[in-house]
Amino acid sequence: MDSAFSAGTNVDIIGRMLFGWGQPIGSEADVVHKLKAWIQRLISPNAKGRSGRASGEASRVDPVLGPLVKDPKLAGCLIATIPLHGRSVPLRIDPDGPDLETSLVIAQTVGKTLEVLEAEASAIAADHLLERYNNDWRSVYEANGDGTYREVDGPLLTKTEFQQTNGLVSASVTGAMVQFCFDDADLFGGHSIFVQSFDGLPMKDADVSLFG
Repeated sequence: MDSAFSAGTNVDIIGRMLFGWGQPIGSEADVVHKLKAWIQRLISPNAKGRSGRASGEASRVDPVLGPLVKDPKLAGCLIATIPLHGRSVPLRIDPDGPDLETSLVIAQTVGKTLEVLEAEASAIAADHLLERYNNDWRSVYEANGDGTYREVDGPLLTKTEFQQTNGLVSASVTGAMVQFCFDDADLFGGHSIFVQSFDGLPMKDADVSLFG
């Protein structure tokens, strides 16, 4: 089986994103610990009920994104709630510095075109991970109850089926970077699927990784 970092996660890049470019990133364990905490905040931004809405009163109302709520865990960050396919998707906006307006402009584009961007990011994830699933992750071992195990094969998926299986959990804008987080529907042992465009939009050279 591939490890959680086998789908292209670069520990050095992630570490520098979390600890700051030009700063020492510490050990791989330090990176993993901080990234796990960051992912938890990303996926569950002080959720209220099952809608994914952040609690608290809006700190401002954006003409495109609507109410923006202060992130209770990350100072300087705001959370918008974007409707998608009859549900709500949290969109975190992190200026990654003093210039919030630049990140807001990108976030507005994400909010207005989320359905299109979801399909685009899902297609990118499929291009990177579908072959890995069909060749390496599709077979799992289940216990027989007598101490032995049997190999069980999941279904071979087409690109369309792969995209339909994975649902968008959240989106975020950090500085100019845009990231989409998908549920893997247990195709990769419960690892979340991240599609990241470090150069913002459009997603010309996106990175895909598994984590969790």
